[in-house]
Amino acid sequence: MAGELIVPLIMVAFMGAYWWQAAGLSVSAISFPLALSGVLVVLLAVQLVLSWRAIRKAAPDDTEDELDFRESLRPRHLVVPAQRLAMIGLGAVLFVFWRELGGTLVVFLFTLGMLVLLGERRWMILLFMPVGLTIALSYLFKGVLRVRFPDGILTIF
Repeated sequence: MAGELIVPLIMVAFMGAYWWQAAGLSVSAISFPLALSGVLVVLLAVQLVLSWRAIRKAAPDDTEDELDFRESLRPRHLVVPAQRLAMIGLGAVLFVFWRELGGTLVVFLFTLGMLVLLGERRWMILLFMPVGLTIALSYLFKGVLRVRFPDGILTIF
């Protein structure tokens, strides 16, 4: 699977989770999310086609001997799929405990976990990005959109 498909597939998973929870809403309440979901599915289909064409046209890479010695010792064929599985697993586990942990804590833990899984090691980024994103999303959903996250075990705002 091409790397550029990971984020759209995660978005489709979140979209499916939304539709699973929003089954009883009125037609007027779901019209905008339905349109947004349709656009997302169309864009994902286009990305799938473009990725499939790129994979079919790609020639085998003969630059293996030019790689750094340390990089050649790293088993990329094992690390990348394990990293992707860990990212999907983190999202799935946090989604399962969405109501128990609360939306604010899940956003923080998801952002922190993704940064660590993607290889970020600078402590300033690991501290401020999850906190900033959590505050921004809490303000956006609670203040602007008037949508409440589940309170869970920790209520910051």
